Amino acid sequence: LIGLSGSPVPTHLFQTLAEQAVTVMPHDYLAVCLEDVDQQGYLVHSLSTLPGEPIATRVFTRDEGLPGRTIRTGRAHLVGELERIADGAPDLDGMLVRAGLQAALAVPLRRGPQVLGALLFARQSAPYTLDDLEIAGLLAAGVSGALETCRAYQSLADERGTLAAVLTSTADAVVMVGQDGLVLLVNPAARAMIGLSPETAVGRPFPEALTHEPLRRLFERGQPGVVELALPDGRTAFFFNDTATTE
Repeated sequence: LIGLSGSPVPTHLFQTLAEQAVTVMPHDYLAVCLEDVDQQGYLVHSLSTLPGEPIATRVFTRDEGLPGRTIRTGRAHLVGELERIADGAPDLDGMLVRAGLQAALAVPLRRGPQVLGALLFARQSAPYTLDDLEIAGLLAAGVSGALETCRAYQSLADERGTLAAVLTSTADAVVMVGQDGLVLLVNPAARAMIGLSPETAVGRPFPEALTHEPLRRLFERGQPGVVELALPDGRTAFFFNDTATTE
């Protein structure tokens, strides 16, 4: 069961971890514990099912549970008897104990010096060893790198979404052209103003995509100076040094 409440992490990352981790780190339960959005605590994203009740989906404080101790201290923790830890949470560590799990291991997930969360392993069999701790640390490093990549992509997607919203709402024609001369983006206003269709222009060389012949000749010529042109929508544009103003 993969709990994704409040997480920006793509499902496939959790699924891959759930499928691959068991081959190098035997466990009966695995969870990725990540800071919540407001950074008031952490959420437990279970990658394994437990008999009986599931782990709580609430925000746990850093003073609760073995993952909280790891996030709070920034250090890995090995526990042989989960039921004996003083800072255990009844709806987290307690649920593992009631499912028959006693041995547990938690290692921090980091972004540089910042602790983002923890990986939590638990099992019924013998306590985890220092060798297990080393392997868990390597897994945590890989997950941390994947988390950073996912968040970078999400940030880029958010920025692109904001840019797209702005360009869609503006009354000015905006055309984005790459260094290779291919059209990357055309906003709706460009259709009426300069006769450039987003559906047919993106991916084509800019002069080739232009359907307004006087404007096409202007860009093909590429000479500096000021040129006055009548646009398809009836307005007049003054083009100078690759910049246009309309009246």
